[in-house]
Amino acid sequence: MVLPEMMALFRYWREHPPVHLMVAAYLGVGSKDAAEPTEIEEKLAAAAESRPFDCLPTEIQAEILEARKRRAE
Repeated sequence: MVLPEMMALFRYWREHPPVHLMVAAYLGVGSKDAAEPTEIEEKLAAAAESRPFDCLPTEIQAEILEARKRRAE
């Protein structure tokens, strides 16, 4: 899976979360630290911030901007 495919999948999941995750969250079942970013997510975010922004594909730029907005909230 390449990065644009992964980003598209994340966009889809944001709009249509997997049912088993929604049910687990509703029932309070599962890991409490699941919301914490994983090591690979942190590395991807750091790499995205260190790379020249304007050379990235526009869909990746949009994802980075959305992630930065969410992180700032």
